[in-house]
Amino acid sequence: MKKCYTKKDYRQYHKRKLKQKEIAKRKRKRGKFKQKLSLKRIVPSFSKGFIKKKKYNFATYAPKDFRLIDNTEPCLTFFREIRGKDSIIYSPRDGKKVKISLKDVESIDYAAVSALTAITDDLNSRGIDVQGDFPDNEKCRNYIIESGFLTNMVDLNNRKFPDFGKSKLIFFEKGSGKLSKTESKKISELIKDVVEHLTGTRKNIKPIKTVLLEICANSIEHADTIDKQWLLGVKFANDKVYFTVTDVGKGILETLYISNKALITDLLKFNSKLEVLKGAFLKKYGSSTQEENRNKGLPSVRVNFEQGILKNLIVLTNNVILHFGDLNKSATFRVGSSRFKGTLYQWEMNKECVINSINCDEQN
Repeated sequence: MKKCYTKKDYRQYHKRKLKQKEIAKRKRKRGKFKQKLSLKRIVPSFSKGFIKKKKYNFATYAPKDFRLIDNTEPCLTFFREIRGKDSIIYSPRDGKKVKISLKDVESIDYAAVSALTAITDDLNSRGIDVQGDFPDNEKCRNYIIESGFLTNMVDLNNRKFPDFGKSKLIFFEKGSGKLSKTESKKISELIKDVVEHLTGTRKNIKPIKTVLLEICANSIEHADTIDKQWLLGVKFANDKVYFTVTDVGKGILETLYISNKALITDLLKFNSKLEVLKGAFLKKYGSSTQEENRNKGLPSVRVNFEQGILKNLIVLTNNVILHFGDLNKSATFRVGSSRFKGTLYQWEMNKECVINSINCDEQN
């Protein structure tokens, strides 16, 4: 028997189906719009799926000892891999992605978190999303959450992670040639937060701001792009504050301008890259800009360390790590090993450092 498609009940049924399809279509469109809007506002998307033991294929695994200062070379190998072309996964639907796994991490430090943050921001500025997981180790997982690594990121549902207030991150643009007034103001407010945390008194102390401005200006000076590729990070501990400045550009050694006379002298002495880096902090060489008023930042950092304003100052750049507090720990990495493409400064401050800053300010 033939169906009659003109009956009232069929027409109503067909109407309902069309309406349901239209509603579903509008929802899909609205969802895509929201997703694009969120990705433009927020730095890279960081997958929350790994908390539920979701497993990604082709993920690059961080070393168990994810301490950049004490276990440098394995960490640098991990950073090199996630920044390499082979780690990028492309699909027409999702675009470019890099998948990382922190699942096996059993120890971690703030330098590693800062470097990973700067690298993920750099990848995102080039249209590459970063997805990953948290460590199974609860202590390491909490450390990452409290470090501010997730503050500017979203989960797979485009929801922002909460800010726990135990750290601060400030992203800066490269290639501008100087700090903007807004960026300078952010640094001033950050210093007030640090001084208040260490002393209970909220105020701006000039020597602390000066050293930050010198380091930041040095990062800006050698910039060759306008992407957000470097950041200032601060982590608050019980009786101290950790600072990091991370630039994932070229690095100090690749941007130094060495005069022929100085270069010949160093070659005759068979000086290592470590000795060259030490020389940069003694103002032995000029900068890549070859301007007389440049390269004041590095010597100024060394002076502030010697005056007790900074503690445990460490500089990692290219294939060299320099420990100002213990030169015996400094090293040049072997030929062929991974290197840090950029520069990372790390130091600490406590109440004594603030007092030394005030004394230096009064003497000047």
